[in-house]
Amino acid sequence: MSSDDKQIQSYIEKDTDAWKVFVRNLSWSKQKSNRDVLCLKCWKILKYEECVKHRSLAPDHLKSILTSKEFASETKFVAVARAMGKISVSDGKELYENPYKSNDKRGRPSTQLLLYREQQKKLEEEKQGKQELTSSESEAHDPRYGELKATVSKL
Repeated sequence: MSSDDKQIQSYIEKDTDAWKVFVRNLSWSKQKSNRDVLCLKCWKILKYEECVKHRSLAPDHLKSILTSKEFASETKFVAVARAMGKISVSDGKELYENPYKSNDKRGRPSTQLLLYREQQKKLEEEKQGKQELTSSESEAHDPRYGELKATVSKL
């Protein structure tokens, strides 16, 4: 699969394989426990976490957010796209603007990345703890350690 195939198309022609995949994604949006929403002002389908962030960053968009019940079937999507002017005609073919915009990766990091960061933090804390423990053990086992440390610091 080339990088061009992985890119999200900005327009989708009706009755093509890409359209079938698009309609299947719409159907999936409605079946999830945390359903997707469509922001009409941005013309973007948002996941639950993205929607929470979007609502706080763009409070003026609150009234333009549709739930999946209102857009997540082929006929409902076509009706919404027509009403919003998101259809272009080229060579007699209707092209629909794709609301599945690419993820800009500024949202929440992936779970694996979060786990990796958490593991790194624990390792660092353990390392710090061992260093502190080593120095305090040395002082506890040999009372001259404090004297030696003071002498070395003077040099």
